[in-house]
Amino acid sequence: MKFDIDIKNFGSRNETRHSDDQYDYSWREDNDYSYGTARIIKDGRYGTVDLFPGEAEVQAGDEIYVVHVSYDSGDSFGNSSNNRTHLWAFSDKARAERLCLAIDVDATADPDYDFDNKPLTFDDVPICCNKWKGYFENFLAASVETIFIRRR
Repeated sequence: MKFDIDIKNFGSRNETRHSDDQYDYSWREDNDYSYGTARIIKDGRYGTVDLFPGEAEVQAGDEIYVVHVSYDSGDSFGNSSNNRTHLWAFSDKARAERLCLAIDVDATADPDYDFDNKPLTFDDVPICCNKWKGYFENFLAASVETIFIRRR
């Protein structure tokens, strides 16, 4: 089951040129998210996030618990703060919070991305996204967002 979530990013981006040289500039991006409601996506079309395998099916009027990871990133010219990647939706809040704890432990123990290591697994399901690990990346937190599923 997939969900399309009404997520708004009220972030801003600023770029400054220091000369006519194409590489002489700096930038900064700040992200600020707001969550609305979600709707169930039918027919396997693209959705913002999927229900975690083994979770109880939900319907309009229920709440889902979406796990997202916040991290800072950037490159040699600037940085981007409070980026988010949305991993899974859960029907069970306690299980969503357990995934957050597992991500937090993994990110603290091994903050750098290593292509030779297996991805983090949670309840035998690989968490293949590691956007918060790398040279310029800095893990901030794994969190749960409670979102209401709207009726059609």
